[in-house]
Amino acid sequence: MKSLLSLICCVMVLSFTISDAFAFYCKNKIIDKGLSKGEVKSWCGDPTFVDRRKEERNKESKDEKENIIISVTIDEWMYNFGPNSFIEILIFENGLLREINTGDYGWASSSERETRCDSSSLLMGAAKSELFLKCGEPHEKNAWEKTYRLDKEITSTNRRIVQTYEEWSYKTGPGKILIFKFSNGKLLGVRTVD
Repeated sequence: MKSLLSLICCVMVLSFTISDAFAFYCKNKIIDKGLSKGEVKSWCGDPTFVDRRKEERNKESKDEKENIIISVTIDEWMYNFGPNSFIEILIFENGLLREINTGDYGWASSSERETRCDSSSLLMGAAKSELFLKCGEPHEKNAWEKTYRLDKEITSTNRRIVQTYEEWSYKTGPGKILIFKFSNGKLLGVRTVD
């Protein structure tokens, strides 16, 4: 009987832990998937870093012959709660919280953060918030868009895709600049200019 009671208690504790594993608290309010940007901002305040981009996605249609493309607005917010707390990275889709990622410990000052700036620790495909977390605000940002047209033979419809590119530049020493290139918010490449 004791072992059955212990097992039930363990299962209950695990279920509460798992359900809150990807949530965190702001002002005693639980921040979890499904909340709006307004709700999160009212409880957590302004984020430390904000990035916005559009993504085009294929949507399943009832008629399998039809290929529906929808545009989704992605907002990525990062909260730094200081050196004794973890960084929280929130991903919103069309205004609703869809994903919560926990990063490293936060920072107290910009000089502390800049000592962590190391391009070798970033993997291709990393988000801009990860670079901001390690290196801070870049010395310079450049952004542009390219439009690609997909032929009707490939997609069965004439369709255009807009790709957003951005370069962030950091001065890493006398006469040295580190340039990070992003495509739709994800790291595409890194180069050094002397």
